Amino acid sequence: MKYAILLTVLFLAACTQLDTAPKAEDFTVRVYGTMTDDGEIEFIGELLNVTNRKITIQHASPLIQIQVYDELKKPLIDEFITLTIGMNGVLKPGEAYNPDTERYDGGKRTVKAEKSGTYTLVGTASFSVVSSDGKSELYTLESEPYEIAVIVD
Repeated sequence: MKYAILLTVLFLAACTQLDTAPKAEDFTVRVYGTMTDDGEIEFIGELLNVTNRKITIQHASPLIQIQVYDELKKPLIDEFITLTIGMNGVLKPGEAYNPDTERYDGGKRTVKAEKSGTYTLVGTASFSVVSSDGKSELYTLESEPYEIAVIVD
């Protein structure tokens, strides 16, 4: 009986590891935002697993750094800060993953817009996946640009 339980545990552990590393196309980075009443741009980033298997990733927090560009393509954020490293997360098939929902208000972050115009959000996710042979592959993926119109009084 002990051996049957041990074999079952080993089988389940082996099934959760990836035999082959995922491709970059197996993930999608998505960003979106809204304008608040006081002229701030509120934005969220998510990482999606577009495969039919769950994938465990290693990452820092925030997982997705989001840059906001004005109409002249000038970035509004001067620097990014990594708050935590060595985090693990499980991306379920077809499900959005945002580990920063607890750290930020539902994963939302804000930046102040100084003037009215169309702003562009671009998110960059950096993470790694460890395959069953112990090799780690690093992924750095960028979202499609997301435009938002801002009106500042």
